[in-house]
Amino acid sequence: NSAEHALLVLTKTGYSAIPVLDAKYRFHGLINAQRITDAILGMDHIEYEKLGNIRVEEIMQTDLPLIHLNDRFQRALDLVIDQNFLCVV
Repeated sequence: NSAEHALLVLTKTGYSAIPVLDAKYRFHGLINAQRITDAILGMDHIEYEKLGNIRVEEIMQTDLPLIHLNDRFQRALDLVIDQNFLCVV
């Protein structure tokens, strides 16, 4: 999907970030409004016209800590110290 679609979803749901999933519902990353805004910031103004041409996969965050259902609870506690939330895969 486009960054424009992601921004609409973020705005309508009120979430600060949403997961990016493939067609088989496998987790690939996170997208948030800040990443979208950073992608359309120009030198003098925000370039809204770029929103439709930027793909979510180009700007999503992929380097984030994940936990798995069989991970120990202590691992989740250790990771959540530096995160607002954790993605469980």
